[in-house]
Amino acid sequence: MYRYLEQHPQVFLPAQKELNFFADDLFPDYIREPDYLALFRGAGDARAVGEASVWYLYSQAAARNIQAFDPAARIVVMLRDPVEMLYSLHSQHWFQGMEPEGDFRAALARPAPPTPLLDYRATARYAEQLQRYLDRFGAERVHVILYQDLKADLPAVYRDTLVFLGLEPDFVPDFRVHNANKAPRSGLLRRLSQLPPGLLQPLRRLLPFGLRRRLIGAVTGWNARYAPRPALDPDLAADLRRELAPEMEQLAAVIGRDLSAWLPDNTAP
Repeated sequence: MYRYLEQHPQVFLPAQKELNFFADDLFPDYIREPDYLALFRGAGDARAVGEASVWYLYSQAAARNIQAFDPAARIVVMLRDPVEMLYSLHSQHWFQGMEPEGDFRAALARPAPPTPLLDYRATARYAEQLQRYLDRFGAERVHVILYQDLKADLPAVYRDTLVFLGLEPDFVPDFRVHNANKAPRSGLLRRLSQLPPGLLQPLRRLLPFGLRRRLIGAVTGWNARYAPRPALDPDLAADLRRELAPEMEQLAAVIGRDLSAWLPDNTAP
């Protein structure tokens, strides 16, 4: 959706995603405010100016920080089937070098996640995460998209999002697929680009944020090979659906949508 919105002539989005400026509980000192604001210098008279950071939903601080920055902000949230999301998130963490355990089942079975970003089950608590934004911005300023609807009718979902943002709704972007599943060519290069050794950390901090992100992006892009993700073990998927069922039922009540496709068969209406 970020790639489709940035093509709209009335929209300005910085070239880089995942800035995480407002998620300071998860990414302290990740980007300084002057560096963050500098990324929007080219906004001009764009009608809609924003950015996209997926961790803003999980963050307990982001909704509060966004409201303090702009009480009139409009929030777009996309929710994916939580079991698919968890499996995809683990794959992304593994590709980036954040996740040391390549086996999804083993990563889920850890007694204590090494960081909040690796607490997979917590990331699937959509209802409480979304409620933080509803409480602060109201339902009229929070637009919820289900990923399954995006796949089923992308043009319609895109148009609805433009209407929510107050933009010309008839613009049609290039709807090519973005963000396919990736695997690293080199595990060593993956670790060095994302988590450089201690001796290189001071140098990393000295580099301007934009340059640092471009360098990491270039190395990560070169190191990526695109490959289909192996199918998730059906038994593990069924276990996760049963575990997450109460959370998904709560979410269905919050957003007023039928989420039976996300529930185990024995609890679906």
